[in-house]
Amino acid sequence: MDAVLLYAGGPETRNTLAALDAYRVLEAGTPAELTRLLAGEPDILCLVIQEGPELPAGFLESLKASFPVLSVYLLPARPSAGELGDLAARIAPLHRLERRGKPRFDWPLRGYLSLAGAQEEAYDLRALSASGAFLQCPGPCPQTGSRGRLRVLFQNFSLQTGYEVLDTRRASSNLPDGFGVRFTDLSDEARSRLDRIVRDALVRALLEPESDPQVPTLGDDELLPGGFQPL
Repeated sequence: MDAVLLYAGGPETRNTLAALDAYRVLEAGTPAELTRLLAGEPDILCLVIQEGPELPAGFLESLKASFPVLSVYLLPARPSAGELGDLAARIAPLHRLERRGKPRFDWPLRGYLSLAGAQEEAYDLRALSASGAFLQCPGPCPQTGSRGRLRVLFQNFSLQTGYEVLDTRRASSNLPDGFGVRFTDLSDEARSRLDRIVRDALVRALLEPESDPQVPTLGDDELLPGGFQPL
């Protein structure tokens, strides 16, 4: 059953829950609960925010930047039957596949790509996830299907992995011209570590939307899985 995330509080949620009875509803009543579910639940169909508990200033803007394909619907504190019927009708056509399988985060990072027989080239790296990334490229970009090695520099460590170019795209409201890559040889442990780093950054960005994104560091005592290297 598809999951709908409901951010609300108070007795007026009874009618909202009844309108969403075709879905598995995950309820959150605080910003911390909301961010935990957003970062940790991969199968959320959409988010419904019912007026009531306050959100940090700039939260919705940060939410849109961090989850650009997640549909968000706003409800008044005491929605009418018509408003609830309209909400159910708007959610009904949604498909869970519209949301990315892995959360992504947009740090100011650099990615260094090398193709067989070619010199390493630097790109601005965007939308990093445990399964791949998007690299900014005004053109010409590597051909779809090209394979090579990618090196990403963080504060005190680097990530190195094989990659395959997925596609190229023109600038959109969320990303500039560039191309996507799929990581091809990261171990499960390395993907899990990278996924945790991304989710931690998403939580921080949502709870502290006014702060600039901080490029991650790893503690000196943390064991690095294959693909991670200290700087």
